[in-house]
Amino acid sequence: MKTIFYVGKPYLHRDALLRLKSAGYTLGILHDISLVLKNKDIFDHIIELDYSSERSFKKSLEEAADVPKIDGLLCPYENYIVFKAIAAETLSLPSLSIDSARACTDKYLMRSRFLRYNTAITPEFTFVDSEQQLLDFAERVGYPLILKPTNLVKSLLVTKCSTKDELLLAYKNTLEQINDIYIKLHVTNRAPGLILEKFIEGRMCSVAAFVDQDGTPHFCDGIVDLVTAQDIGYDDNFLYARKLLNDFDPVLKAKIFKVAREGIAALDMRSSPAHVEIIYNDAEVQLVEIGARTGGYRPFLYMQSYGIDMLEQEARNAVGDQPRMNGVFKNYAALYELFPRSRSTFLKLENLQPKTSYAYLHEVAHPGDEVGCAKDGYKSLAIIGIADPDIASFTARSNAIEDIQVVTT
Repeated sequence: MKTIFYVGKPYLHRDALLRLKSAGYTLGILHDISLVLKNKDIFDHIIELDYSSERSFKKSLEEAADVPKIDGLLCPYENYIVFKAIAAETLSLPSLSIDSARACTDKYLMRSRFLRYNTAITPEFTFVDSEQQLLDFAERVGYPLILKPTNLVKSLLVTKCSTKDELLLAYKNTLEQINDIYIKLHVTNRAPGLILEKFIEGRMCSVAAFVDQDGTPHFCDGIVDLVTAQDIGYDDNFLYARKLLNDFDPVLKAKIFKVAREGIAALDMRSSPAHVEIIYNDAEVQLVEIGARTGGYRPFLYMQSYGIDMLEQEARNAVGDQPRMNGVFKNYAALYELFPRSRSTFLKLENLQPKTSYAYLHEVAHPGDEVGCAKDGYKSLAIIGIADPDIASFTARSNAIEDIQVVTT
């Protein structure tokens, strides 16, 4: 029986944690002492550590008592990827190097590595800390542009700018909010930073892999089609829908996996999940970003569509076993995130069906809550998942979700 430890904060769903134990793993956690641990009874070992800084974390880990033999580390959250690498180095466990972990969690470092590896796989970009830098880059590259934080996830504070006035306003608004959001999301080991990059017209998709100790990525065959807020007419940058439809053209599919492999190699990823987001059009396939984590909704999508338990494969990969990614497509699946169009007070979701109509439903917002756009730092107010083996039925169910209206005041 092998012992695996979560770093910082565990995957939140109790049934998934129990499946790991049923698969034969002893489960532990290097727990962030500043957080309340949910599902505490499931863990065989709980080591409380100080995540207030990298130095404090390493010191508290080195001084921790009763640490058992650990075979592998798991980390589902971006904020703890670097801490995972520090723990792995301290405990002599397989993982990303600390430098690679930093690159996987900092969009400027990430894009810099992509650029050095192959200029064709990344759009033009620059680090910015002044209005003049913004304007100089815009004058050289042209509009539209994307302004985004280097260390946040889920499109928070990501803004598309099509004019000089939009760019300057987005920069001003981001600076006003960014420090508070980093604190709110518990990003303790990074200073807020911004990059500006050329906007690429095209469709977005993502692929999922686990990278072994030798740096070889093991991909799931399925490519997730991503529908953005702008695709549905919102002035925002969140991912509205993630769909696994098993319908990508083979030539395009080969190009997507080739670019994903190049990005993983550029980051020198090892013993890690890889969640790869890509944008493509008729002329090019380029990387949006690569996360060293499974991705919040990929376990749902790949389990529903291919019968692949992504959390178990992450555990297998973490302890040096071969992940099993060769599932057979059985269901069309989709996951939707709902947002309002502006900052407002949430009232209700109109046309929402009973919970039993969905494979997954998580209503985050409650009547009276303040809600808003992802670009302003808000999270989604509801997450809805569906799965169906019949394409006509799946399409009808997708259309029903797309008819849901967010009612606010």
